Amino acid sequence: MNSPGCQQANCSETLKEGMGLTPEGRRESRVCTVRVPINIALVKYWGKRDQTQNIPLNDSLSLTINSLHARTTLRVNYEIGTDSVKINGKSQTVTGSRYQRVFEEVRRWERKRKAGEVAEHPVSIQFEITSETNFPVSAGLASSAAGFAAIAECLQKIFGFTDSQKSQLARLGSGSAIRSIFGGLVRWRRGTQPNYEDSIAESFPSTHWPSLRALILVVDEGRKEYSSTDGMQRTVETSTLLERRIECCDVNIDKICAAFSNRDFSAMADMIMRDSNNFHAVCMDTSPPLMYLNDVSRTIIRLVHVYNEKNGSTVIAYTFDAGPNATLYLEEDTVQDFLDFATKQLRFAESAQTEVEEILGHKLDESVNNGALAQILQVIYSQVGGGPQLLSLH
Repeated sequence: MNSPGCQQANCSETLKEGMGLTPEGRRESRVCTVRVPINIALVKYWGKRDQTQNIPLNDSLSLTINSLHARTTLRVNYEIGTDSVKINGKSQTVTGSRYQRVFEEVRRWERKRKAGEVAEHPVSIQFEITSETNFPVSAGLASSAAGFAAIAECLQKIFGFTDSQKSQLARLGSGSAIRSIFGGLVRWRRGTQPNYEDSIAESFPSTHWPSLRALILVVDEGRKEYSSTDGMQRTVETSTLLERRIECCDVNIDKICAAFSNRDFSAMADMIMRDSNNFHAVCMDTSPPLMYLNDVSRTIIRLVHVYNEKNGSTVIAYTFDAGPNATLYLEEDTVQDFLDFATKQLRFAESAQTEVEEILGHKLDESVNNGALAQILQVIYSQVGGGPQLLSLH
């Protein structure tokens, strides 16, 4: 028979295991890896009424793009140490950054939760993040949204946070990240309550429109001249058109949602393009103007309208976030004809031409305009509506 002391020791070891503690009484590290798609706004938010909490001036609406994503691993160590973040192999500054804001909020919640527990297990948490993206960062393709949504997703899995807390963490990192924590068509409500608890994301069923596709034409892989954060603040301070845009956003969202529910592509596409044009008009009304579009962007806009006129109805839509790269929405049965048309009108880099051939399933003819002065650097074809995926948790 074991002595009472041995029984007590065994119970203590069992208790430590149940609490996720090492034999020495330390909490074991937790590691989570997720893959989260970007989202592209169909109705953009531009401007904040609370910059610290990332609370927008207007509602926004987006679709996730399945093929473009951040693959993020978060390690939580229960010890005193220095937080670290590495994006695409490059170390990021944490002190004073959006990452630190998210980390400190988690520590605050954990201190509050453990306030009544024994002092021998203080809240010492160190975060290590490694993230890889398969798309250009800071070129207007919502890289920060996917990244911070992935961080929030990992934090929820490790700490057991609610969906509301996950939304808050994603939003603290990047406002539009709140729209990547769900799949499908997602509306981010600006909220009206003083504590912002109703500034949340709402999702449509991700399988509602299975034939809908996105084509992304990358025309510039470089970092944009003005970040979204800096740009929207300048707009708030100087634009005379912003107030009118805010008044129209809710109506435009309702129209797009109704068209989406009815699978009325033409009606939805017209509103998506109108919002994109209105958004960039507001950017140009900013002083000095925010010129996110370039000559190739404007060529694509003209090309889409010519193609729609050729078809006698609106069968393709464009939208541009705060950058020159175009996101085009169309149905699956339109893809081949449009690409055959576009490759005769635009100059494609050799690698982009290969991507088009893979989408089409055949070689392009010799009349394709490609060469050293390529306008289209990359072509991305994707289904839409996917959500976060848990890859591992231990």
